[in-house]
Amino acid sequence: MNRYWQGQFNVGHLLWEDVANSYLSMVRLDSYSPNAILMNVNKFPPRTNGFERLIKNVSPSFVKDVVQFDDYMKNFSNVNTVCFKTIVAGGSGNFFLTDGETVGKEKMLYDFRSRILIHNGIDLQHPPEKHQILLVNKSHSDWGHQTKHRSRRIIYNLKEVELFLKETYPYVSIVTVEFHKMSFTEQLWIIYNTTILITPCGGVSAMIPFLPKGAHAIIMDYSSTEYFRGWQPNESASMESYSWNYFHHFTKLYYQIRGPEDYVLDMPNTDDVRNYASPIIKMNRLKELVDTAIENSVGLG
Repeated sequence: MNRYWQGQFNVGHLLWEDVANSYLSMVRLDSYSPNAILMNVNKFPPRTNGFERLIKNVSPSFVKDVVQFDDYMKNFSNVNTVCFKTIVAGGSGNFFLTDGETVGKEKMLYDFRSRILIHNGIDLQHPPEKHQILLVNKSHSDWGHQTKHRSRRIIYNLKEVELFLKETYPYVSIVTVEFHKMSFTEQLWIIYNTTILITPCGGVSAMIPFLPKGAHAIIMDYSSTEYFRGWQPNESASMESYSWNYFHHFTKLYYQIRGPEDYVLDMPNTDDVRNYASPIIKMNRLKELVDTAIENSVGLG
């Protein structure tokens, strides 16, 4: 469990590739116990990294403690041999790269998601009864900060989108959120009370699996400029679609990027559209997706 602890904080990679895979490894080997100790062989990242805050809200949902291996072994400095009842080695693994990595893990991933929600005080027997549209304002990115540019992969005309939603759906609660300004628990609560999520792709979309059953996620595509992970040049590519497809409890709708007129580059002197381009949303096309989500939501006001 050390793949994404040491670089910039990315909740998606850390949560679904490092932490979740530790849980999945134990379950698949029939070695799971809520009293397990999760050990990391490397040093923990600095406290300024978001890792510690995330771990405090996630790890108690499935293990007794998270420790650094060397620190833990100091408790046994007076003995020559330390015995463990069970040791499971390994942990992190690819989740966002190929669809083959998640085959057969659907129920375990869903159970992992549910454990986290329950641990943070959310009653899964009481999903939302009214519509709430949650619009994600990605106003901060560690990657963008490190390159001294504004946040990347944002919804470029977010203010226009927000106004359009409020005018078009006056009977629906419209909430715009900046996740980096909220605690992890607060993020879980607002996501679980959301019926329609509108979000950029990339790391900020990592909270999607915490939507309630029957919800819809409208996720921004990006413009593919090369043969990459199954996408062809000039196609509208869905960055994490092969991963989110393993969560069956919510419906995925993708806002397509059909050409250069549908995005703006996040930094000068780049042609990296996948990593440094933000979508410009067309209201008529967004309305089609929102209307579909509302029409398919049975029993919600």
